[in-house]
Amino acid sequence: MNHQTFNFFLIVFVSILLTLSITIDAHKLRIKPTKPKCPTCCKSRGSPGWNDIIYPIYVDQNQTVQIDNASTPHDCCNLCIADPNCVSWYYNIVSTLFIGCHHQYNTSTVDACSPPLYIPSESGDEGGVIRCNDGSNCN
Repeated sequence: MNHQTFNFFLIVFVSILLTLSITIDAHKLRIKPTKPKCPTCCKSRGSPGWNDIIYPIYVDQNQTVQIDNASTPHDCCNLCIADPNCVSWYYNIVSTLFIGCHHQYNTSTVDACSPPLYIPSESGDEGGVIRCNDGSNCN
């Protein structure tokens, strides 16, 4: 191998090393997309979706619907999240008249996200807002 061939080989070899070095460094800097953190909705009172507030509705019977296939507050909350029209939910534990799960909906006559505010746990019940401005971001 003569001197010119050796220099050419050396230049090619150093160029390859430099290219690999830049590629490896660039790989370290690659920004990995991050998945947005999804809240653990309806896990327990205080978690997103189960924020212990509702807007009580007494005006329009079509606005509040009893949900028969929810046997716990956790189920009631999850079913409200699954229903894109459900605004809030409450689960009556204490009341003998309306015991069980109820979902609230907006109608043309009444906004289910309007005051007054009610805290269900103050009467031994459970509930939460899913799709009002102060909602859970679970939808």
